[in-house]
Amino acid sequence: MVKKTLLASSILLFTISTYLSAQPLADSIKKKLESFLAPWNMENSPGSSVGIIKNDSLIFVQSVGMANLEYNARNTPTTNFNIGSMAKQFTAFGIFLLEKEKKLFLHEDVRKYLPWLPKFEYKITLSDLIYHTSGLRDYLILLQISGTRLEDIVTQEHVLKLISKQQRLNSIPGEKYAYSNSNYVLLAEVIQKVSGQKFRLFMDSAIFRPLGMTNSYFEDNYSSVHQQRSYSYERIDSTHFRNIPLNYSVVGAGGMYSNVTDLAKWTTNFGTNRVWDKKTLQKLTTTVSLKNGRTLISAAGLVVQPYMGWRQYYFSGMDGGYRSFQNYFPDLRTGVIILSNLTDNLYNNNFPYGSTNILIPKDTTHWELMPRTWADSASAKINNPREYMRFVGDFISDEGGYPLSFKLIEDKMNVIVNGQTNLMGRIQGDTFMTINSYQYRYVFNKSKTDTTITILAQDDSYTLRKLAKNPKSLNELQESFVGKYYCEELDCIYSISLKDGKLLLQNNKYDDVNLNIIGVDHLGTNNWWMNHLSFFRKDGSVTGFEVNTGRVMHLNFKKITSNAKQIFRD
Repeated sequence: MVKKTLLASSILLFTISTYLSAQPLADSIKKKLESFLAPWNMENSPGSSVGIIKNDSLIFVQSVGMANLEYNARNTPTTNFNIGSMAKQFTAFGIFLLEKEKKLFLHEDVRKYLPWLPKFEYKITLSDLIYHTSGLRDYLILLQISGTRLEDIVTQEHVLKLISKQQRLNSIPGEKYAYSNSNYVLLAEVIQKVSGQKFRLFMDSAIFRPLGMTNSYFEDNYSSVHQQRSYSYERIDSTHFRNIPLNYSVVGAGGMYSNVTDLAKWTTNFGTNRVWDKKTLQKLTTTVSLKNGRTLISAAGLVVQPYMGWRQYYFSGMDGGYRSFQNYFPDLRTGVIILSNLTDNLYNNNFPYGSTNILIPKDTTHWELMPRTWADSASAKINNPREYMRFVGDFISDEGGYPLSFKLIEDKMNVIVNGQTNLMGRIQGDTFMTINSYQYRYVFNKSKTDTTITILAQDDSYTLRKLAKNPKSLNELQESFVGKYYCEELDCIYSISLKDGKLLLQNNKYDDVNLNIIGVDHLGTNNWWMNHLSFFRKDGSVTGFEVNTGRVMHLNFKKITSNAKQIFRD
C-alpha cells in the first residue's frame, strides 16, 4: 500500500512539474480565453473545462461552473465529461491495434465476425464501418422512431437487436459517405469478439493505461457509480436548468468519459509518438476514397481538414447535455480541448474556433488551404433580393431526404430547419452559410433553369429541389393520409389523424405533432428524427409512407387501416 501511494505521488508530482515546466501562455491570450469562459464561471450554472496544448504540452487548463448543481460540486481539471462522438477515434484505433497484430483485416466482411448481422444485397467491410461508407441506418434515429426516447434506458443488446432487424441500407456500401452511429457500435462488437475481452476492458488495457489516461473509461453499465463525474444539463432560462439523464449502456460510437488532462495525453501523442509507432497512429488521420474516386475529409473517427492554412485533426461530440470539441495542428504541435456539461455552452460565441484563432497564425504560404469557415451578420444583407425570390419556398433532397424551407426576411435569406429559422450570410458569389455555423454551405443555382439549391456537406453534397404545391383541395389531401401505419422493421405503429382542420402524427410514446403538407405526397414535421414522410399510392389511394430523414432513409410504414375511423371533429 505504501509503495502504491508513493508511486501515485510520484506520478502526480511528475505531471504537475511537466505542466509547470512548459512555456506558459502570454497574459493577453490567457485573458481572452478566460473571457470565453466567463459567462459560465458561476456557482449556479453548469460549466466547462478547457485545455490548451502548445509544443505538445498541456500549458493551460481552466474549469468553470458546476459539475453537479444539486450537490454544489464544481468542475475541475479532473472532472469527467461524456465526450460523445469523440469516442469514435478510440474505437477505430482499437481496430487498428488488432489489425497490427493480424487478428483482423479491414477488407473483410463484417459478417465474418458478426454473423447475426442481416445479409444485405451488398457486402459491408470493416473499412466501411470505420469510414461511414456502410450505408447502415443510424441507430439513434431508429430508436427515436421506434418510440424509445434518448432518455430511456438503452443497452448495447437493445441496439444490436434493432440493427439485426434492418432490411435495407441507406446506400450501397463504398459509394457514399453517410455518418451513422451504428457503424461504431458494430466495431465495438468486433473488438470484443476478436480480442476475447469485454470492450471496456480491452480499451482500458490497450489504449488508456499505456497513455496514462487513468480517469478515462467506456461506460457499459449506466447504473455504475463513478467519482468526479459531471451531470449533464439543458438550459431553461438564464438561471434555471434541467438535468438530462444518460441511461445508456451503449459503447463504441460514444459512451466514453474523460477529462481535459487525460485527453491531452491522447492528443499530444499524435506529435510525440510516445506510445505506439508513427505508422499505426497515422492510420487515424489517413483518409480514403469512395468508389467514384472522391477523397473524403473524414478519417477514422476524426476529420482531417485544413484551417487557417494549417493541417488540422478535429472532431466534436454531444450526448445528453454534454458537448465536446478537440482539434490538433500537427505542424504547430498546438491544440484545443473543450468539454462542457451544458447544451448551449460549446458553440456560444463560437468558443471552439474563437479560442483557436487566438492561438493559430494564418499561413499565407498555403492560403488556398484556408476556406472561409464562418459567415457573420455583416454578410447577411442581400443587395439584389429579387434574384433570389424564386428560391423562397419548400425544398426536398432526394439523396438525403432533408425538408428545408427558405424565406427572405428584410432582404436577408433564412433557412428553416425543423421549425427553427436560421439567418444566412454570403460566403462568396451565390454560396451562403448559416451565421456562426460551419457544417453546411448552400449554393443557390441561379444559372440553372430549374430551381435547385446545392448543399455542400462535410463529405457529400445534396441537391434540393423546389416542391410543387398540390392542386387538390386541402381537405381532400388531408383525408387521404388519415389512418394507421405499421413498420415491420421497428415493430411500431403511427397514426395520422385530422382534427380541427390539421393533420396530426400520433404515437403512444410521444405528444401529437403537426404534419405540414410541403409538396405532392410529402409531409413534414418539426421532429428532427422523423421530419420527412414520403407517401406511396396505388390506384390513387395512399398505401403507406417511408421515412427519409438523412441518416435513416427508405424506412417503410404500411397503411393498415382505412381513414374513416381516424377523423376526429369537435
